[in-house]
Amino acid sequence: RLRARFLRACLLRQRPAWMPRAVALLFILLAAAGIAVEIFVVRPFFPAWQPLAQHTYFGAFAVGLLTLAGSEARHALRCFHETEAFACACQKRKPCT
Repeated sequence: RLRARFLRACLLRQRPAWMPRAVALLFILLAAAGIAVEIFVVRPFFPAWQPLAQHTYFGAFAVGLLTLAGSEARHALRCFHETEAFACACQKRKPCT
């Protein structure tokens, strides 16, 4: 079991694919751009659109955070399952000492 925990720790230190993180960063940057547009354009010139603008950048920020959290959770679960499968396969080959 100690070997499996060490393997799991090593796998967890390897970062997941860069694409989900890039998508999460894109959504968070879109939220920042939405905030800037809302402050400089919507509030002074289109006050009726302010709730829509706020919901839009809140949604973009939430999607970015959920994408980041989901990709990290998926990576952790994948590491756990790979470690368990490897430990099970090793245990079938020879008894653990």
